[in-house]
Amino acid sequence: MDIVEIARDLGKKIQEDERFIAMHVASQQCDADEALQNMIGEFNLKRMAINNEAQKEDRSEDLLRQYNNELRTIYAEIMQNPNMAAYTAAKNELAAKGQLLPRDALVVQRQRAAYQILRLQRQLLLLWRQLPLSVGKRIRDGELAWLIIPR
Repeated sequence: MDIVEIARDLGKKIQEDERFIAMHVASQQCDADEALQNMIGEFNLKRMAINNEAQKEDRSEDLLRQYNNELRTIYAEIMQNPNMAAYTAAKNELAAKGQLLPRDALVVQRQRAAYQILRLQRQLLLLWRQLPLSVGKRIRDGELAWLIIPR
């Protein structure tokens, strides 16, 4: 069994888990809740209004404060919606069982990946500096690009 088959099997098992099914059902209920969708749309419009106002050179701090207060009010209403509360609880339960990575864990993974990329870039730069000038110039000109092979 290769890694792709293992990943597919894992995905199928996760989808069969009762916690995943509960989260999926709660998500569908949120999608079907017209009042909730209207509040989410209102929230997104308010967020766009804040961004637009904040980008203006002559922005109004009072208007920004008002928009932020309205945004917080809408967010509180969204989170009090029974369907959203059920979805959040189901999502948190699934995450608590280790089947979903919390957002912080994803950030840490991205930071590690970025660090590894930087480390590799530094190593490449050091190797590049060790090349004789004539070879480096010929590679930069594209003449020997196919010769860049790891040792």
